[in-house]
Amino acid sequence: MNDLMKKYPTFLLLPAQGVGGGEVWAGEAVGKKLLAELIARVPKLDDDFVVVDLHGVEMVTASAFRASLRGLREYIGGTFHKPTIFANAAPETIEEAEFVAAKYGDLYLFGEYEDGGIRCTKLVGDIDQTLADTLELLALQDECDAKALFELRKTPGVTAWHNRLTDLAGKGLVTVRSEGRSRRYRSLLKEIRHGDRVHPVAL
Repeated sequence: MNDLMKKYPTFLLLPAQGVGGGEVWAGEAVGKKLLAELIARVPKLDDDFVVVDLHGVEMVTASAFRASLRGLREYIGGTFHKPTIFANAAPETIEEAEFVAAKYGDLYLFGEYEDGGIRCTKLVGDIDQTLADTLELLALQDECDAKALFELRKTPGVTAWHNRLTDLAGKGLVTVRSEGRSRRYRSLLKEIRHGDRVHPVAL
């Protein structure tokens, strides 16, 4: 892996169209079948995160979303410890995802993928205000660690910032990169091109 790929984020693009669900994904049984097909398309993941392109899928019902896309997100997070972004989703799918997020206390990132870049535009689910403030501050940086955020605000302590960043990582809202003994974080609420610099997005 060259220096460019080490410094700037990369992502795996996973097209949802054509996995067998048709234009409308409905029902838990369909969702489970699609989950197996989606997982089969995920190789050993060396990228920083996964983008699931929902272009061509007109609607994913709540039950199908829970079984397929939520299941895929949990698989990627649990197996590779990497975040997942859902791109080019229809408004109806996002509305169904809101029901799932409310039921399970989840947070989902939705955005737009085009011309080789992903632009996150919507965070679905209820986020604690402290974490929201941390995510907003992190989005203004390129990549940083807990100590850097402490230096920006001077309060609370470094440990508190570390705990907040760890929580955001656990919720799949940031990427994490180890650098020596330090862990560096990058907000996904940005415009990101594969292997290129990131640009903050005004939400």
